[in-house]
Amino acid sequence: MLPTTVVVDGVCRGRASWRSRAAEVAHGVWNFVSFFVVILVIFIFCYWRIIVTIRRQASDRIFHFRKIYFSYCSLLSEERARKLL
Repeated sequence: MLPTTVVVDGVCRGRASWRSRAAEVAHGVWNFVSFFVVILVIFIFCYWRIIVTIRRQASDRIFHFRKIYFSYCSLLSEERARKLL
């Protein structure tokens, strides 16, 4: 890439001049991949990890509440059985 300036309609503008069309396309692909695809992959990966963590915590919490609930139910049934005897 050769950075140059060019005058268009009396206005001086900065411009890049490529030695070949392949170099220009390669630079365009590199910019797209590095500024869009990589960022998108990082974004998806981070949110995926957040969702996995939330789901794991929710399932742990459900397991904990079920354990408490069933122990409470068994305690109640034992008390009812004692009252009947």
